[in-house]
Amino acid sequence: MGMENIPVIDSHIHIRGYHDLKNTLAVAQNISEKCSLAGVNVLALSAWDADSAGQNVLCMACKALYPETYAYANFDYFYEGVDKTAMGRLEQLKAFMAMGFDGVKLIETKPSSRKFVGIGLDDESYELCFDYMEKEQIPIIWHVADPEENWDAELCGEYAKEHGWYYGDGTFLSKEELYQETFRVLDRHPGLKVTFAHMLFLTKDIRRAAEVMEKYPNVRLDITPGCELYFNFDADYEGWRNFLLRYQDRIVFGTDNGWGDEPSPAEKVESGSKIIRMLKEYFSTENIVEAWDGKEIKGMNLPKEALERIFAGNFMELQKGKKSKPINLAQAVSYGKNVLERTKGERAIGNDARKQLEELVEMLSAMEGNG
Repeated sequence: MGMENIPVIDSHIHIRGYHDLKNTLAVAQNISEKCSLAGVNVLALSAWDADSAGQNVLCMACKALYPETYAYANFDYFYEGVDKTAMGRLEQLKAFMAMGFDGVKLIETKPSSRKFVGIGLDDESYELCFDYMEKEQIPIIWHVADPEENWDAELCGEYAKEHGWYYGDGTFLSKEELYQETFRVLDRHPGLKVTFAHMLFLTKDIRRAAEVMEKYPNVRLDITPGCELYFNFDADYEGWRNFLLRYQDRIVFGTDNGWGDEPSPAEKVESGSKIIRMLKEYFSTENIVEAWDGKEIKGMNLPKEALERIFAGNFMELQKGKKSKPINLAQAVSYGKNVLERTKGERAIGNDARKQLEELVEMLSAMEGNG
């Protein structure tokens, strides 16, 4: 039936790249314009590594430049003086919300990030935050685990290995341990508005995916690639098509566009736009669609009502139908200066990351001065 007149919101975009700040900040907006999107949501990844300490500032700058953009904050870890107590985390969360963030991104249960951070999100130091997010119905996009192949030396791909995503050397938590940490949080806070990224990496276990959806009725899943997600869909085509139809009011569209420090911003716009075109065709027709690595998958041909829910409606429901929150520039500038000051000395970040953070603070300060 096609996607004519069906709005599309990309709920899962990242901002990465250290060498062309102006155009890096414009990637999400340029993809949105090229693909006529109804909205985009940029997700901070400050728990990724030390050089990601400026991710929240980067997302605020994107939102300051493009006010229609939604943005989700990630907790801070890798600069000096971060208050990691329960009250300190709560104050940080409240500051992010007051600054203008629309929700929270959690990457802490990706195995590599979990290893860096050192504690689980089920730790008591996060309890007040989860209490607050549950009470205030703050939407969360939460990355848990990774494809099971990444724990197997023979099955783990070279790309994953090159990026440090092989987890079978005994120094990372298992996939099941990460799930159990996560489910302990959900058991304590069943009212959380959680969207699990990448279908919770359960696309090889459709029965367990359904069990999660039934046990936790406030949970959503996003269909953001990993490409393995779509190849697993294709391997059990009827099962997953029925799953998507059954839970169509709890499936959210995203792409992971913008990821990586390379390629260039222009190439990211081109490749990101291609992914959106491909996924629109995949979900709205029964065509044989060329996906990643030249592989072909059969389109899901979902009905219009499901497409409307998945591609925009479910995300907007999480945002309570509201436009993105306005940014508080004064608070964003203050926060950026604070991070810049605290990434010196023992907590020094790489030269590229520091230069970018300096540019971001200067940009936001100038915008505040012109306000």
